[in-house]
Amino acid sequence: MTTLERDKRHILLAEDEALIALMEKQQLEKIGYSVIHASNAVAAIEEARRAEPPFDAILMDIDLGRGPDGTQAAAEILQAREVPIIFLSSHTEPEVVNRTEQITSYGYVVKNSGIVVLDASIKMALKLFNEKMERQASESRLMEAERSLRLSAEILGLLNGTLSLQETSKAILRLLKDRLDFDAVGIRLKDGDDFPYFSEEGFDPDFLHLENSLALRAENGVVCRDASGQICLHCTCGLVLMEKCGPASDMVTKAGSLWTNDALATLEALRGQDPRMSPRDRCSHDGFQSVALIPIRVHGEVIGLLHLNDKRKNRFTPELVEFFEGLTAYFGIAVERKNSESALRASEKRLRDLLGRRLEGGLDFGQATG
Repeated sequence: MTTLERDKRHILLAEDEALIALMEKQQLEKIGYSVIHASNAVAAIEEARRAEPPFDAILMDIDLGRGPDGTQAAAEILQAREVPIIFLSSHTEPEVVNRTEQITSYGYVVKNSGIVVLDASIKMALKLFNEKMERQASESRLMEAERSLRLSAEILGLLNGTLSLQETSKAILRLLKDRLDFDAVGIRLKDGDDFPYFSEEGFDPDFLHLENSLALRAENGVVCRDASGQICLHCTCGLVLMEKCGPASDMVTKAGSLWTNDALATLEALRGQDPRMSPRDRCSHDGFQSVALIPIRVHGEVIGLLHLNDKRKNRFTPELVEFFEGLTAYFGIAVERKNSESALRASEKRLRDLLGRRLEGGLDFGQATG
């Protein structure tokens, strides 16, 4: 499809009578539409299924000769994708019109009504369809916001609870995996010169064995560092942890998160200009299409990341990624607090042990101990 054709409304015309189809195609193209013709139901179904981008609308003749009729073709098309379908027919009987309305209700045009009527019907169908899509999107955003609010309350309860950091992170990942239906989720946290998985849910053992360590090492096992002394890290996780994702874009947020709804397409786009160090691409090789990497910070320093994977495309929205960024901000605070509490408990234990040994030894607390 040319650039000019992409700017036009793309219409599928299903009409079995060649002369009528040719005339309607020419009339529609004359007033600015891009038209593809299908001469029977099977061809119409195939054209509708493989069209990328999808057709803006379909003009469907009810009588399509031998084989399935237009109503059957429309029903099958609508099982695969949503698209406004306008029925064309010489029939005006109520039972025929009612049969089409049970399938879809974007219009019924009697043949030979003229191009003005047909154009107006297409425009009305497009308007109704766009309003429906906007309403569905609004309802979907509202449902997602409500779901996120409930999930946030549960996660905050866990973060403010008495569980250990390990137990808390496991419980949060189980919530994310189950409630949001992701295939695999994990949290990496800094441990010395590396960022191994601190906890995870759903990753294959082989994946974890190969992907657990991110530190790039020389043949002698020494961790590699760049000119500024920063640790060099493998693959896309390393890019996020080293804060080298670049400026905000469709894939990178202002907070430094990186996400994609089509990992293979992203890898293809990176070909020849890949900014990652030693990319392993195990996520895409294992079939994960939707991938999100959300940095975890404490006082501005990246100490880890939240890793979310799914084998289906289009699992993420900007709003959902923003929700995860809020979650990791709270998780960073919890990491600092729980580590401080753990350090305090360890210090108290050392003090109790010291006091216990002194009491057992009968030491005089008033004496200098040297």
